[in-house]
Amino acid sequence: MAAEPKAGGRSTLRRYGPLGAAILIAQITVAWFLIRVLLAPAAPVKAAEDEMLKQTLTGQDVTAPAKQERRLPYYYAPEPLRKLVVNPSRSNAERFLMTSIELGLKAYDRDKKPPKDDITAKLGKDAAMLTVLDKYASKMRAICIESLGKHSIDEFDRQELIPVQAEIRQRINTEVLQPAFSGDKSKRSVVVVEVLFTEMVIQ
Repeated sequence: MAAEPKAGGRSTLRRYGPLGAAILIAQITVAWFLIRVLLAPAAPVKAAEDEMLKQTLTGQDVTAPAKQERRLPYYYAPEPLRKLVVNPSRSNAERFLMTSIELGLKAYDRDKKPPKDDITAKLGKDAAMLTVLDKYASKMRAICIESLGKHSIDEFDRQELIPVQAEIRQRINTEVLQPAFSGDKSKRSVVVVEVLFTEMVIQ
């Protein structure tokens, strides 16, 4: 009588053993894939976008290998970009955000070849280029306020600022700086590569 359960156990093992092994292997494979995907280092998307934008604005071949930028940008903080007050979306005008913004700028001379085309170090002393930037500072302010107002207060509470910074950077480049310098006879251009919130108050 005791031998029958043993035989039944072996029969069950023979019948369902391969299925159990297959399920175990599938689970291990899925776990390995998730670990590889979730723990993989994030790609430097911002750097790649900035380099692509630089090459587009400077007339370089966008298929050429990108060169790593090591020098700091010129930080531009005109009065119109200070103390911006915004009602974030879905706040019913009951909440507001006050912030100040600095733009990290890179300047290029399209008549020169890299790395000599980078004239960012001279931007702070170039009165003509600074005059153009100051002329459109109010337009930059309007873009910043509009972009900030599209996002909810929860995003700012959670410090989810990268999408907001990317939107402001892209819009200022395409709507302000590219057209502002497109008629420059000296073939110079300025690009926003960084957007900094130097202060932020949420009420």
